[in-house]
Amino acid sequence: KDRPGETAVVARSMVGRKGLDDLENMVRDIVQADVPGDLMETGVWQGGSCILMKAVLDALGDTTRRVWVVDSCEGCPEPN
Repeated sequence: KDRPGETAVVARSMVGRKGLDDLENMVRDIVQADVPGDLMETGVWQGGSCILMKAVLDALGDTTRRVWVVDSCEGCPEPN
């Protein structure tokens, strides 16, 4: 999706490899800067981004944050 030869689906995520790399770096920055609060993925497909966020938190030894997964499971409503 982001690089030549890369498939559209990477690690159960639709954001592509670059998006996952960026997300990992953002989570690392949040932990290193001691920004308070939990993390959340909204509009979840198969959960790849929230799985990555939790894995990064675990790798950094951060046990204080939760990763929230939020989806309607019905898509977006029609506009009115």
